[in-house]
Amino acid sequence: MANQYWVRDRVIQWLRQDPTIGASALKKKLEEKYLITLSYWIVYNGRQLALDEVLGNWEDSFDYAFAFKAEIERKSPGSIVEIDYEKVGSKIRFSRMFVALKPCIDGFKNGCRPYLGIDSTALTGKWKGQLASAIGVDGHNWMFPVAYGVFGSETQENWGWFMSKLSMAIGSPPGLVISTDAGKGIDIAVTKVFTNGVEHRECMRHLYKIFKKRYHGKVFEKNLWPAARTYRKDIFDHHYNIMKAASTKAMKWIEDNHKHLWARCYFSTASKCDYVTNNIAEAFNNWIKHDKSLPIIELMDKIRQKIMDKLFQRRNLAMKLNTKVLPHIIKALNAKSRGLSGYSIHKGVGHLAEISGVYKDLTPWRHVVNLEQRTCSCKKWQLTGLPCNHAISLICSYRGLEFEDYVDTCYSVSKFKAAYEGWIEPIADRTHWPQVHLGFKLWPPQLKRAAGRPRSRRIKAVDEGGTKKRKKCKRCGQLGHMQKTCNETVYDSDAPPPAPPKPKRNKTKKKKEAAASPSTPKRKKPKKMKEAAASPSTPKRKTAKKMKEVITEVMPSPSTPLRLQHAPATPSSPFDLNCSPGALTRR
Repeated sequence: MANQYWVRDRVIQWLRQDPTIGASALKKKLEEKYLITLSYWIVYNGRQLALDEVLGNWEDSFDYAFAFKAEIERKSPGSIVEIDYEKVGSKIRFSRMFVALKPCIDGFKNGCRPYLGIDSTALTGKWKGQLASAIGVDGHNWMFPVAYGVFGSETQENWGWFMSKLSMAIGSPPGLVISTDAGKGIDIAVTKVFTNGVEHRECMRHLYKIFKKRYHGKVFEKNLWPAARTYRKDIFDHHYNIMKAASTKAMKWIEDNHKHLWARCYFSTASKCDYVTNNIAEAFNNWIKHDKSLPIIELMDKIRQKIMDKLFQRRNLAMKLNTKVLPHIIKALNAKSRGLSGYSIHKGVGHLAEISGVYKDLTPWRHVVNLEQRTCSCKKWQLTGLPCNHAISLICSYRGLEFEDYVDTCYSVSKFKAAYEGWIEPIADRTHWPQVHLGFKLWPPQLKRAAGRPRSRRIKAVDEGGTKKRKKCKRCGQLGHMQKTCNETVYDSDAPPPAPPKPKRNKTKKKKEAAASPSTPKRKKPKKMKEAAASPSTPKRKTAKKMKEVITEVMPSPSTPLRLQHAPATPSSPFDLNCSPGALTRR
C-alpha cells in the first residue's frame, strides 16, 4: 500500500528539479506512471517530507541566512544584503531582509531611466509575509529588477526600513521618479526617506479602484481616466472641471487623500517615462508568483538565480546590436509614419513648423513642432523622449532626416548595453557557503496563519478580468444590478430617475364574495362533466356509484327533490355523460 514515505521516495527527484510543483500535479504524475489511485493528503505529506530533504527543515533554513549574505558579498563585491532580527521572549527571531545585487545597482544607474515602480506581494509559503521589490525600466521598456526584500507586513516601519536600504543602494539620481500604490505605509516612507525632490507618482489604477467605491456615475467614467492620461494641462482642466461641477465633494476627496502625482500633465520630463500605473512592479510579481511558496533563503536565492538568467539573455541580445537606437523603437516609429494622413504642414524658419488637422468630430487642431529643440506643443515628445505623430509627420516631410537623430539617448543601444554590462557570479549550494558564527541561533518569525487553505495568487477584481462577467447597470455604471432596480446616487443630470420602491405585499386573504340570492345557489359544473364535454367523441361508461356521487355534487341540498329528465338530445344510455349539458336538469 502506498504511503507518504513511498511518495517521498518517488517525487524527490522531481522536486529537486522544480520545488514549486504542487501536490495535485504530483498526484496526477504518480497515478499515470504507476496506474494506482492515491489520496491527495498522502501525496501532500509525502511532498512535504521530500521538500524537507531537498530544501532542509523550515526552522533550520534560517541558520543559512548570514551564510547567504557572506557568499553574495564574496562573489559580488558591492552588493547590499541586510538581515534584521528581533528578540521575542528568549529567542532571537528573523524579522526582515533586503537584497540589492551590484550588477543590478550599476545597470540601473548607467543604463536605465530614473524610474522605479515599488510594490509588494503576499508570500504563499509557511510564513505569510510580504515580498517587496523595486523595479526599473530599460530602453526596451522591459522590467529591470533593482532590489527586493521580505518583511512581515506593510507597515510604515517596514517600508521605511526598505526605503532606507534602497536609498543606500542607488542614492538619488537626477530626476528620480518613484511610483507606488495608495498604501499609507509606503506613502509616508517614500516622503520621509527621499527628501531631495524625488517625484512621487501614484498608481492611477489603485486610485480609481478606491474612488469608485465611494463615488459613482458616468461623469467619472468618462472623465477621470482621460484626465489622467492627457499630456496637456488645458485638456486636464476641461475633464476635471466637468467632474467638479458634477460633484465638488468627490474632487475634494481626491485632493485631500491623493496628493501625489496621478495626472500625466504634471509629470516631469527628466525620467522620459509617462506611466500612470504601476504595472511594471506587477509584472515582477507575476514573474515570481510560482516561487513565493519557497522558504525565505531559498526564495532569495531563487530570485537571484532568475535575475542572473535574465541578465545573461539580454546581454547576449545587446552584443548583437550595432545600430544607434534600439531596433524596436525605429520599427514603432516607422509603423506610425505609415498611418498618418490628413495633416497639413506649414513650415517656418529652420525646422520650426505648424502641424494642423481635425479630430474625428471635425474639430480643428494645430500644434507647433521644433525639431532642433525636440519639442511639440502637445507635450508628448518632451515627456516620453520619442517623437509624437506631429513631429513624425514633419520629419518625414524633409529629405535626409532620420528618426534616430530625434530619439532620446535613453533608447540608445549604448545605454541598453550599459544596463546589462555586468553579470552575477554563479554560486554553489549552501554546503559551500562560508560558515558564519553569530553566537546565537536565528529562529524563524512567529507564524500567524489565517483560517483556510492559503492562496497562491490574489483575487482579481471584476474590471481586471478575474471573475465571470456580471451585469452592469446602465444608470450608475456599477456591477451587480440592473437599471430598473438601481437606487444609487448618480451625479449625472441626464441619468434616468431611480427605481421606485417595491410595493408591500398584502398578506391578508381575500374574502370570498357572497352569492347575490341565497335561494338560488350557484351551480357548479362537475370536473368529470367538463372533461367529458371536452371530448364528446370518446364516450365513457360510469358505474351507478360514481354517477350518484356526480349527481350529489350538483345537488344544492339533500332535501331538494331531483328527477332525471331527458333533454331533447337524448343520450344512448341514461348514464351516458357525453350528452349535452341539458341532459340532466333540475325540475
